[in-house]
Amino acid sequence: MVNYNNPNFQMGPFVERKNAYMKLPQFSEEYGDVMDELMRKIAKSLEGRVFNSFNLIKQTQNIPCRTELIVQPAPFRDACSIPVFPTPALKICSDVCKKFGRRLHSVPEPCVVRINGVELALTSSEVKVSILIILFTISKGRVTPYLQIISHLSKSEWHRSEDQENRDRIARLASHMLEQGSLYPLFPPALPTSIEECIKVCSLRSAPHVIVCPSVLASFIKIINKTVIVNPGIAARGATGTFLRCELATSIVEDVTNLPDCSKFEIVRF
Repeated sequence: MVNYNNPNFQMGPFVERKNAYMKLPQFSEEYGDVMDELMRKIAKSLEGRVFNSFNLIKQTQNIPCRTELIVQPAPFRDACSIPVFPTPALKICSDVCKKFGRRLHSVPEPCVVRINGVELALTSSEVKVSILIILFTISKGRVTPYLQIISHLSKSEWHRSEDQENRDRIARLASHMLEQGSLYPLFPPALPTSIEECIKVCSLRSAPHVIVCPSVLASFIKIINKTVIVNPGIAARGATGTFLRCELATSIVEDVTNLPDCSKFEIVRF
Protein backbone atom coordinates (compact mmCIF):
# COMPACT_ATOMS: atom_id res chain seq x y z
CA MET A 1 0.00 0.00 0.00
CA VAL A 2 2.85 2.40 0.85
CA ASN A 3 4.51 1.47 -2.44
CA TYR A 4 1.46 2.24 -4.57
CA ASN A 5 -0.18 5.17 -2.78
CA ASN A 6 2.67 7.15 -1.18
CA PRO A 7 0.77 8.10 2.02
CA ASN A 8 1.58 11.36 3.79
CA PHE A 9 0.51 10.40 7.29
CA GLN A 10 0.32 7.06 9.07
CA MET A 11 -1.38 6.45 12.39
CA GLY A 12 -0.49 3.48 14.59
CA PRO A 13 -0.50 0.83 15.78
CA PHE A 14 2.67 -0.07 13.88
CA VAL A 15 3.68 -3.02 16.08
CA GLU A 16 0.34 -4.44 17.22
CA ARG A 17 0.31 -5.69 20.83
CA LYS A 18 -2.30 -8.32 19.93
CA ASN A 19 -0.32 -9.75 17.02
CA ALA A 20 -0.58 -13.53 17.43
CA TYR A 21 2.88 -14.22 16.00
CA MET A 22 4.61 -11.96 18.52
CA LYS A 23 3.10 -14.03 21.33
CA LEU A 24 4.68 -17.27 20.09
CA PRO A 25 7.74 -18.68 21.93
CA GLN A 26 9.85 -18.56 18.76
CA PHE A 27 9.44 -14.80 18.46
CA SER A 28 12.68 -13.46 19.91
CA GLU A 29 13.01 -9.95 18.44
CA GLU A 30 12.71 -6.73 20.38
CA TYR A 31 9.65 -4.61 19.61
CA GLY A 32 11.92 -1.67 18.88
CA ASP A 33 13.84 -3.68 16.28
CA VAL A 34 10.59 -4.64 14.54
CA MET A 35 9.54 -0.99 14.49
CA ASP A 36 12.91 0.13 13.10
CA GLU A 37 12.76 -2.44 10.30
CA LEU A 38 9.19 -1.43 9.46
CA MET A 39 10.17 2.23 9.20
CA ARG A 40 13.12 1.30 6.95
CA LYS A 41 10.76 -0.55 4.62
CA ILE A 42 8.40 2.42 4.53
CA ALA A 43 11.30 4.76 3.75
CA LYS A 44 12.51 2.47 0.97
CA SER A 45 9.01 2.20 -0.52
CA LEU A 46 8.67 5.98 -0.70
CA GLU A 47 12.03 6.52 -2.34
CA GLY A 48 12.58 6.89 -6.07
CA ARG A 49 9.39 5.45 -7.60
CA VAL A 50 6.77 6.86 -9.96
CA PHE A 51 3.33 5.29 -10.43
CA ASN A 52 0.56 5.82 -12.93
CA SER A 53 -3.15 6.11 -12.17
CA PHE A 54 -3.60 2.33 -12.25
CA ASN A 55 -1.14 1.86 -9.39
CA LEU A 56 1.31 0.10 -11.69
CA ILE A 57 5.01 0.87 -11.77
CA LYS A 58 5.54 3.28 -14.63
CA GLN A 59 9.26 3.72 -14.19
CA THR A 60 11.84 3.13 -11.53
CA GLN A 61 14.63 5.60 -11.10
CA ASN A 62 16.41 7.56 -8.41
CA ILE A 63 14.24 10.66 -8.34
CA PRO A 64 13.92 12.92 -5.29
CA CYS A 65 11.06 11.83 -3.03
CA ARG A 66 8.93 14.82 -2.02
CA THR A 67 6.53 12.95 0.25
CA GLU A 68 6.51 14.27 3.81
CA LEU A 69 5.64 11.54 6.29
CA ILE A 70 3.76 12.19 9.54
CA VAL A 71 3.92 9.32 12.05
CA GLN A 72 1.60 9.13 15.08
CA PRO A 73 1.40 6.37 17.73
CA ALA A 74 -1.67 4.51 18.95
CA PRO A 75 -0.67 4.25 22.63
CA PHE A 76 -2.83 1.39 23.86
CA ARG A 77 -2.25 -0.91 20.88
CA ASP A 78 1.27 0.00 19.77
CA ALA A 79 3.92 -2.14 21.48
CA CYS A 80 6.57 0.54 20.90
CA SER A 81 4.55 3.27 22.57
CA ILE A 82 4.08 4.00 26.26
CA PRO A 83 0.40 3.33 27.13
CA VAL A 84 -0.38 6.79 28.49
CA PHE A 85 -2.56 9.61 27.24
CA PRO A 86 -1.59 12.15 25.96
CA THR A 87 1.22 10.20 24.28
CA PRO A 88 4.69 11.42 23.28
CA ALA A 89 5.91 11.00 19.72
CA LEU A 90 7.53 7.74 18.62
CA LYS A 91 11.30 7.59 18.48
CA ILE A 92 12.37 6.87 14.90
CA CYS A 93 15.71 5.17 14.18
CA SER A 94 18.52 7.52 13.16
CA ASP A 95 19.12 6.10 9.66
CA VAL A 96 15.47 6.66 8.68
CA CYS A 97 15.57 10.18 10.13
CA LYS A 98 18.71 10.87 8.11
CA LYS A 99 17.13 9.57 4.91
CA PHE A 100 13.95 11.63 5.31
CA GLY A 101 15.55 14.66 6.90
CA ARG A 102 13.02 17.42 7.48
CA ARG A 103 10.36 15.46 5.58
CA LEU A 104 9.79 13.14 8.55
CA HIS A 105 7.53 14.36 11.36
CA SER A 106 6.98 12.16 14.41
CA VAL A 107 4.03 13.70 16.25
CA PRO A 108 2.34 13.03 19.62
CA GLU A 109 -1.16 11.70 20.16
CA PRO A 110 -3.28 13.79 19.82
CA CYS A 111 -2.02 16.68 17.70
CA VAL A 112 -3.05 19.32 15.18
CA VAL A 113 -0.87 19.78 12.09
CA ARG A 114 -1.06 22.54 9.51
CA ILE A 115 -0.50 21.77 5.80
CA ASN A 116 -0.59 24.76 3.45
CA GLY A 117 -2.99 26.55 5.77
CA VAL A 118 -5.22 23.50 6.30
CA GLU A 119 -5.49 22.30 9.91
CA LEU A 120 -5.77 18.54 10.44
CA ALA A 121 -6.51 17.16 13.90
CA LEU A 122 -5.13 13.62 14.26
CA THR A 123 -6.18 11.34 17.10
CA SER A 124 -6.79 7.66 17.64
CA SER A 125 -8.04 8.43 21.19
CA GLU A 126 -7.72 4.82 22.30
CA VAL A 127 -8.02 5.59 25.96
CA LYS A 128 -9.64 3.86 28.87
CA VAL A 129 -13.11 5.06 29.77
CA SER A 130 -11.99 6.21 33.24
CA ILE A 131 -8.41 7.08 32.37
CA LEU A 132 -6.15 8.95 34.76
CA ILE A 133 -3.94 11.33 32.84
CA ILE A 134 -0.28 10.22 32.66
CA LEU A 135 -1.18 7.00 34.45
CA PHE A 136 -0.17 3.56 33.17
CA THR A 137 -3.21 1.39 32.54
CA ILE A 138 -1.41 -1.96 32.70
CA SER A 139 -2.99 -4.54 34.97
CA LYS A 140 -1.59 -8.02 35.56
CA GLY A 141 0.71 -7.71 32.57
CA ARG A 142 -2.05 -6.75 30.15
CA VAL A 143 -3.18 -3.41 28.83
CA THR A 144 -6.69 -2.62 29.99
CA PRO A 145 -9.49 -2.35 27.39
CA TYR A 146 -9.48 0.74 25.22
CA LEU A 147 -12.13 2.60 23.27
CA GLN A 148 -11.86 5.01 20.39
CA ILE A 149 -13.53 8.38 20.81
CA ILE A 150 -16.47 7.59 18.48
CA SER A 151 -17.03 4.20 20.14
CA HIS A 152 -16.90 5.85 23.56
CA LEU A 153 -19.35 8.53 22.48
CA SER A 154 -21.79 5.89 21.23
CA LYS A 155 -21.82 4.28 24.69
CA SER A 156 -22.12 7.55 26.62
CA GLU A 157 -24.73 9.51 24.67
CA TRP A 158 -28.38 9.67 25.62
CA HIS A 159 -30.45 10.87 22.70
CA ARG A 160 -34.08 10.67 21.72
CA SER A 161 -36.00 12.33 18.91
CA GLU A 162 -39.35 11.83 17.24
CA ASP A 163 -37.73 11.07 13.88
CA GLN A 164 -34.92 8.92 15.28
CA GLU A 165 -34.79 6.70 12.18
CA ASN A 166 -34.09 9.71 9.93
CA ARG A 167 -31.16 11.08 11.93
CA ASP A 168 -27.51 10.47 11.08
CA ARG A 169 -26.24 9.00 14.34
CA ILE A 170 -22.55 8.92 13.39
CA ALA A 171 -22.62 12.58 12.33
CA ARG A 172 -24.30 13.51 15.60
CA LEU A 173 -21.70 11.60 17.63
CA ALA A 174 -18.81 13.18 15.73
CA SER A 175 -20.27 16.66 16.20
CA HIS A 176 -19.69 16.43 19.97
CA MET A 177 -15.94 16.88 19.45
CA LEU A 178 -16.56 20.23 17.77
CA GLU A 179 -19.25 21.34 20.22
CA GLN A 180 -17.10 20.48 23.24
CA GLY A 181 -13.91 21.84 21.66
CA SER A 182 -11.92 18.80 22.73
CA LEU A 183 -10.46 15.73 21.05
CA TYR A 184 -10.62 13.95 24.40
CA PRO A 185 -11.90 13.44 27.07
CA LEU A 186 -15.66 13.78 27.00
CA PHE A 187 -17.26 16.46 29.14
CA PRO A 188 -18.05 16.03 31.89
CA PRO A 189 -15.21 13.49 32.19
CA ALA A 190 -15.74 10.15 33.87
CA LEU A 191 -14.65 10.01 37.50
CA PRO A 192 -11.91 9.96 38.72
CA THR A 193 -10.34 11.48 35.62
CA SER A 194 -7.92 14.38 36.04
CA ILE A 195 -8.12 16.66 33.03
CA GLU A 196 -5.89 19.60 33.95
CA GLU A 197 -2.94 18.46 31.83
CA CYS A 198 -5.15 16.93 29.15
CA ILE A 199 -6.89 20.24 28.46
CA LYS A 200 -3.56 21.80 27.50
CA VAL A 201 -3.01 19.19 24.78
CA CYS A 202 -6.45 18.04 23.66
CA SER A 203 -8.49 21.24 23.58
CA LEU A 204 -9.38 22.75 20.21
CA ARG A 205 -8.89 26.52 20.20
CA SER A 206 -10.80 26.67 16.92
CA ALA A 207 -12.57 24.15 14.72
CA PRO A 208 -9.99 22.37 12.51
CA HIS A 209 -10.69 21.87 8.83
CA VAL A 210 -10.26 18.09 9.07
CA ILE A 211 -10.43 15.64 12.00
CA VAL A 212 -9.04 12.14 11.41
CA CYS A 213 -10.12 9.70 14.13
CA PRO A 214 -9.60 6.00 13.27
CA SER A 215 -12.08 3.60 14.83
CA VAL A 216 -13.10 -0.05 14.75
CA LEU A 217 -16.50 1.15 13.55
CA ALA A 218 -17.36 1.28 9.86
CA SER A 219 -15.35 3.92 7.99
CA PHE A 220 -17.12 7.20 7.22
CA ILE A 221 -16.68 10.75 5.95
CA LYS A 222 -18.92 13.41 7.47
CA ILE A 223 -19.05 17.18 6.95
CA ILE A 224 -20.18 19.02 10.08
CA ASN A 225 -20.20 22.83 10.13
CA LYS A 226 -17.57 22.94 7.35
CA THR A 227 -15.28 20.53 9.24
CA VAL A 228 -14.58 17.18 7.58
CA ILE A 229 -14.58 14.35 10.15
CA VAL A 230 -13.16 11.08 8.86
CA ASN A 231 -12.83 7.55 10.18
CA PRO A 232 -10.47 5.90 7.66
CA GLY A 233 -10.98 2.47 9.19
CA ILE A 234 -8.20 -0.07 9.72
CA ALA A 235 -5.43 -0.48 7.15
CA ALA A 236 -4.61 -4.06 8.13
CA ARG A 237 -7.66 -6.19 8.85
CA GLY A 238 -7.09 -9.72 7.64
CA ALA A 239 -6.25 -9.76 3.94
CA THR A 240 -7.72 -6.33 3.25
CA GLY A 241 -8.09 -2.89 4.77
CA THR A 242 -9.13 0.71 4.16
CA PHE A 243 -7.38 4.06 4.18
CA LEU A 244 -8.17 7.71 3.52
CA ARG A 245 -7.19 9.45 0.30
CA CYS A 246 -7.72 13.20 0.19
CA GLU A 247 -6.85 15.86 -2.36
CA LEU A 248 -6.73 19.31 -0.80
CA ALA A 249 -7.08 22.03 -3.43
CA THR A 250 -5.58 24.71 -1.23
CA SER A 251 -4.69 26.89 -4.23
CA ILE A 252 -8.37 27.78 -4.78
CA VAL A 253 -9.56 27.74 -1.20
CA GLU A 254 -10.84 31.11 0.01
CA ASP A 255 -9.30 31.60 3.45
CA VAL A 256 -9.62 27.81 3.77
CA THR A 257 -13.27 28.18 4.77
CA ASN A 258 -14.80 26.26 1.87
CA LEU A 259 -12.44 23.26 2.00
CA PRO A 260 -15.15 20.57 1.60
CA ASP A 261 -16.39 22.25 -1.59
CA CYS A 262 -13.06 22.22 -3.43
CA SER A 263 -11.38 19.10 -2.05
CA LYS A 264 -11.88 15.38 -2.53
CA PHE A 265 -12.08 12.81 0.26
CA GLU A 266 -12.58 9.08 -0.27
CA ILE A 267 -12.22 5.83 1.65
CA VAL A 268 -10.18 3.37 -0.42
CA ARG A 269 -10.28 -0.40 0.08
CA PHE A 270 -7.29 -2.46 -0.98
